[in-house]
Amino acid sequence: MSPEMRTKTLESAAVLWEYMASFRTVTRCDAIVVCCSYDLRVCDYACRLIESNLASTLVLSGRSGNWTRHLWNVPECRVFRERAVRNGVSPDSILLEDRATNLGENVRFSRELLATAASATFVTKPATVLRLKLTVEVQWPEIEAHVAC
Repeated sequence: MSPEMRTKTLESAAVLWEYMASFRTVTRCDAIVVCCSYDLRVCDYACRLIESNLASTLVLSGRSGNWTRHLWNVPECRVFRERAVRNGVSPDSILLEDRATNLGENVRFSRELLATAASATFVTKPATVLRLKLTVEVQWPEIEAHVAC
């Protein structure tokens, strides 16, 4: 790749990243909801939010998806739970949702677990921040929602 093309590519990537970053917010809330996947860094980031006392409850949501159905023989939320405990999160503060196979189900089934919650921060991969934000707005409009990655 030529130096000019590399520069143009990096500039374009920065514009896209700034756009995607504009949807991210974190603040004190009732729960951190993790949309599980193949990327354990999502779990690590959520654990840092719990460690920062942004919430006392960690919901790990996910059964399997396109990338993980052949990767692990247990639901994604169980893999993420092991990681969260290794990161120092108390097992007593973790709720598991093991039915979801997509973002819509992550939100719907987490809503069932958090019926009395007024606010939540949803944590996902950077590429799905906007999709998750819009999904929460439609499926759980009454919650004060924040999205982070």
